Formats: sequence, C-alpha cells, structure tokens
Amino acid sequence: MRPHIKTISDVADTFVSAHPNAGLPNAFGEYDETPEQTAAFLKEFAESGLINITGGCCGTIPD
Repeated sequence: MRPHIKTISDVADTFVSAHPNAGLPNAFGEYDETPEQTAAFLKEFAESGLINITGGCCGTIPD
C-alpha cells in the first residue's frame, strides 16, 4: 500500500487519507495482522508526511 500512497502524496495538492484493513483474510476468513501492526504502518505513513488523515476498515474501534 505504501508505494501507492507515496505516488498519490507526491502529486496531490490536497490532504491524502488512508483507510487500510488488516491485510487479506487467511484461509479461515480471519485476519492475521494485529491492530498494533496496522498502527505501526499508519504511524510511519504519517511521520513520513505521506498522509494527513487516516482511519480503519469496518469493525475498527477506538482501542
């Protein structure tokens, strides 16, 4: 996801948002990526100046 966000961020003259889900489901329909892993990716996107707004997929809660 990062390379695509970087491309958009490089040319956008407005805020860029990212709303990732926790990876792709495994063979059992469950997600292996933890909230902490997703948060780390988003933190790096924000600290690198790639995004200004973020959120999560369905089921995201404040914790």
